[in-house]
Amino acid sequence: MKKLKALFICAICAILIFSSVIFPEAYDKKSTPVWDGNTAERFESGNGTETDPYIIVNGGQLKLFSGLVNGTVKTYGGKNAYRNEFASAYYKLGADICLNDLLDYSKWSYNPPKNAWTPVGYYTSSDAYASFSGSFDGQGHTISGIYIYSQKNRQGLFGCIENGIVMNVSVTDSYIIGTSYVGAIAGYNYGSSAMIKNCYSSATVYGKNYVGGIAGCNYSMIYACLSNGYVSGDSYTGGICGYGEWFSSVLESANFGSVSGNSYTGGICGADSGSTRIIDCINI
Repeated sequence: MKKLKALFICAICAILIFSSVIFPEAYDKKSTPVWDGNTAERFESGNGTETDPYIIVNGGQLKLFSGLVNGTVKTYGGKNAYRNEFASAYYKLGADICLNDLLDYSKWSYNPPKNAWTPVGYYTSSDAYASFSGSFDGQGHTISGIYIYSQKNRQGLFGCIENGIVMNVSVTDSYIIGTSYVGAIAGYNYGSSAMIKNCYSSATVYGKNYVGGIAGCNYSMIYACLSNGYVSGDSYTGGICGYGEWFSSVLESANFGSVSGNSYTGGICGADSGSTRIIDCINI
């Protein structure tokens, strides 16, 4: 009985800690402008360096960010845009961003919204891919209204992170469907210096294999993240990550959401290679 009481107290303490550190500050959905679907020509400010990062304040600029990293936007500021240069740059959010009208969010499974999101980074083959290797700091802001309905792999706000850092951003009121490697923050998090840090998701995430509330597959580090959404997959499905690759880490993270799968399903990770470190995590 004493042991159960101690575990209960620890769980309550964990909830209080995570809710105070990770849960996003409330934002006024009505006052956040809804993205019109167009791509901006320039970021709000900045030159992409650590001391002067590109500042993103609306959906058009977020779309510009995706296009420059993916190589679909060919010019910036009247000059040729080199994908690798923008993929390794520094970015910060300067405001909350809403990508779709959230009025009918509960109906998106059968009545899609206006704007579909293209993830930052993709992988088609070893000769056709783009990944994010820079720094993206949400500064505590929220991105809401992400809608992805795709049969492709590596779906999420970011499709592929490779030695990049994504931190301090929340994804809410979002509906994300892909095939394999599907997560609210990233489909695939890879590289010795890659990290997803202090991120939150309440998104609905569906996929077939390697599906996670934060990342579909983690080949690096997830630190101080929380998932409070609905995650569903066939195999390798987890509240934080679907699969933990060799020597990856999930630290001080929590899942308060619902997770369902047919095989290799877990509250934190669906499965791992055997060398994944899962430390100070909680699933409720």
